[in-house]
Amino acid sequence: MSTRRFMFIITILILALAATGSAIWLTLKSHRGAIVSVLDIGGPFSLLDHTGKRVTEADYAGRVQIIFFGYTYCPDICPTELSRISAVMDALGDAADHVVPIFVTVDPDRDTVEVMRDYQQSFHPGIQMLTGKPAEIAAMQAHYRVYAQRVGADENYLMDHSSNTFLMDRAGTFVTHFTQRSSVEDMTARLRAVVEKS
Repeated sequence: MSTRRFMFIITILILALAATGSAIWLTLKSHRGAIVSVLDIGGPFSLLDHTGKRVTEADYAGRVQIIFFGYTYCPDICPTELSRISAVMDALGDAADHVVPIFVTVDPDRDTVEVMRDYQQSFHPGIQMLTGKPAEIAAMQAHYRVYAQRVGADENYLMDHSSNTFLMDRAGTFVTHFTQRSSVEDMTARLRAVVEKS
């Protein structure tokens, strides 16, 4: 075998391995830029929705889920993302019946059920707002590899947190994530494809 042919075969093998790796691993551009396995995103939870009802992942099974972590006192990213999710839900039309957007607080000390209920009124009525005890919130953050850190010592503190929006299929399996650069059109198209596929 010639050296040139040998190098060609090696190059093809390397490209094949790279393609396989890309299908299995995803780089989430979160606060710490960690590389995590696609299979590690998601998991069970038990929290309170904005009506005070205890809910788990089973309550949303059978519907495509869009999950975003934030907090009601957030001055910019959170209301912007929730407004974008609201626009996506409107754009989906009838397909929105098969989608449930979920907003999970990273600030359970201030985001009580009552606060979440009031906050929900500013966005699409289908958005579910979840809160709970700090340990319950921390457990769900861990399942989704979400970073959140309190900034400031007074009562007007902020929360530094990841800003990815997770797309899960009807079975609760991670499909992809959206960033702040994702457009309403792109998100709508991807959601519609998952709804129709599943």
